Amino acid sequence: MQDKLPKKISPDNIRDAFIQIRYIPIVPIEAVLGLVFKALNNTYVYQNNRPYYPENNGFEVQIGNNVQVFLTEKISIQLQPYSIIFNLAPGKSYIGWTDYIIEIKNFLICIENIGVFSKIDSIGIRYISEYLNRDINEMVDFKFGFGMPEVSSKTYSFKSEFELENHRIILNLHNKLPRNAIANNFNVENEFLTHIDIDVISQTSNIINDFCNNILMKLSVAHTIEKRIFWSLLKETYKKNIITEY
Repeated sequence: MQDKLPKKISPDNIRDAFIQIRYIPIVPIEAVLGLVFKALNNTYVYQNNRPYYPENNGFEVQIGNNVQVFLTEKISIQLQPYSIIFNLAPGKSYIGWTDYIIEIKNFLICIENIGVFSKIDSIGIRYISEYLNRDINEMVDFKFGFGMPEVSSKTYSFKSEFELENHRIILNLHNKLPRNAIANNFNVENEFLTHIDIDVISQTSNIINDFCNNILMKLSVAHTIEKRIFWSLLKETYKKNIITEY
């Protein structure tokens, strides 16, 4: 029997919680950016400084030149050609799925009637959980090996792509990466980071009708799959040491 999924765990260790909506426009891309900007209310604050995004492992999250970034009190929204990317606001902790999806819904309501999208091409969720100075084997039932059994790898990265319930999954596990190499900060030379990085991507069709509700429904399904994969990765011994809410 499949384990019941918790609504919340503590600590959650979530460093990034990307939501990406990829679209195909029916007007020039400059018009898309301008009309979205015009449709937003004063809840959204235009941000001149672009937030940092990690290397692309599935989502196209690189920062381009033609990009607009907006902040609310809880999240950031990056509007760029052919995609909209949501994430945590800089310096903010994860706000939980219930509040996060409300923030996304509020944004979609603002833009759903501007008439610039011919198609929503894909919808995806990418959560990156980060652990300071911990080996991945403390949390995850995973063993990395190759043709030299006498060698025990301390630092490694593992990537797997597979299909699950009509979703493309990209799983990245990074064990004990030097923090100074990631943060470009040599004051943390003796520290290391471990990541559990899961992308869940859904291809879409005929989603322009009932734009907001259809996107939210797709996101809900993808989020459940994201949670199920993450929860299934965790060791039972680790689960006993975290606080869960059902």
